[in-house]
Amino acid sequence: METAYTFTVAENNQIIFTKDEEPQFTTLEELEMAIAESFPESYVDPEKYAKRLKHLCLAEYSNKYKEVLKS
Repeated sequence: METAYTFTVAENNQIIFTKDEEPQFTTLEELEMAIAESFPESYVDPEKYAKRLKHLCLAEYSNKYKEVLKS
């Protein structure tokens, strides 16, 4: 997570930095959060979560492969 700042220049040419209220997430962090939210049991067992994620990827690959074969 990145911290974002807004800056303003005061009358005496002094620069004032103000920390933004909303957190700024990188694209990777947003992807990680989306994946974690898509699995209700993602917080339970890391091994089970990893296996499910692996099988999900394999199933998607298999589906795309079958679509290509049908074309």
